[in-house]
Amino acid sequence: MMKWRDPPRDIGGVTHRIPDGSPRRKRSDLDWDIESAARDGRMISAAELDEILMLSRPQDAAWLVYHAMQDGTLAPGVLAGAMWDLWQFSYPDGPDRDGWIEMFRAAGYTSNGKPAALPEAPVTLYRAAWDDVADGRYGMSWTPGSAGIRYYALIDVRDGISRPVWEAEFPPERLLCSNTVYGEYVADATGLDVREAAPAGAIDSPVTAAFRALGLS
Repeated sequence: MMKWRDPPRDIGGVTHRIPDGSPRRKRSDLDWDIESAARDGRMISAAELDEILMLSRPQDAAWLVYHAMQDGTLAPGVLAGAMWDLWQFSYPDGPDRDGWIEMFRAAGYTSNGKPAALPEAPVTLYRAAWDDVADGRYGMSWTPGSAGIRYYALIDVRDGISRPVWEAEFPPERLLCSNTVYGEYVADATGLDVREAAPAGAIDSPVTAAFRALGLS
């Protein structure tokens, strides 16, 4: 499991920029990093990637992995083991939506951080999101069950109103990874028929429901 933190300021870390101008921090005493591996034709192991990312700010980590993937310097299986942690701690920073999908595709489908077989049949998933924000109903984070639906619907409540819930059926090839602990799928909804399953305000928090039952709201 990667450990993520902002690097201390007193360790001789320097800020430098990778080719596209995206900043990252590194330890000046490291004798390997993303660029040196590409230059030397050397593969980066899981342990090395963990250390590099430990010294990176979460908002920069996705760029590191993205460029290492493009350079072809990650040892087999390393990307698959890193993607769930990277998603949890870095998204939506880093590359754009297509870049994230490219990384997930390169890693292959994983479940709970390990390579896994795709489901054999389409999966119906749900997403709670305001449709006036970036990605909206077509975002990449989805959930299969009622507990996840309620949790996500009650994030970013506006004036006491829960977010609308969207529903879509995902062919197996659109699923990028899953985590059963979090009840979450990362999936590509581009071009799918995403329907409204519940309008804004349809899902109450326990507090809101109690107030309504008492005639207080």
